[in-house]
Amino acid sequence: MNQLAFSEPVDFASMSQKERVLYWLEVNGSITQGEGKEYFGISRVAARIDDLRKDGHKITTIHEEGTNRYGHKITYARYKLITEGELF
Repeated sequence: MNQLAFSEPVDFASMSQKERVLYWLEVNGSITQGEGKEYFGISRVAARIDDLRKDGHKITTIHEEGTNRYGHKITYARYKLITEGELF
């Protein structure tokens, strides 16, 4: 796993999965299923995004294309936090 670099220490162990995803969105702007699993061990990022949307956070889904480990084209979701005053 890649090391995460934050400007200040973050105690992820004391955060819920939803709080970890929100923190990541606030710091990085977006998250994918792969990032959620790699960095936080969250296997259902979409469920946490749904929870955050129900809490009133504005999050959009962007469909991106990539290649899987077998060389097949795939489509995956990137969830982007919409900040105040931002139009998307």
